[in-house]
Amino acid sequence: MATYRQIFGYFRNSREGREIKSSLYRDQLFMCCSCMKSFTINKLELHHMKSLSQCEKEGDLLNVTNHKNLVLLCRSCNAKQGANLDMRFTDEGID
Repeated sequence: MATYRQIFGYFRNSREGREIKSSLYRDQLFMCCSCMKSFTINKLELHHMKSLSQCEKEGDLLNVTNHKNLVLLCRSCNAKQGANLDMRFTDEGID
């Protein structure tokens, strides 16, 4: 059975994953959601508001690929954020 990280890896590289990333890029006005600096799309990474480890722990496969659970962060901010849920990114649609 594939782990949640493997499932996300397949999704991230899929057409749907790339389309969601492009959509988030436009919605976030080409900026990192944390530091608010502008970046090219290839310098931003998909970040889970509800972490992959938390999704796996709760058996929540839906939020692994749910666009409402994803934001774009620059590599530096994504590395700092880790698996912690940042309250700035919470949304009523995320459980």
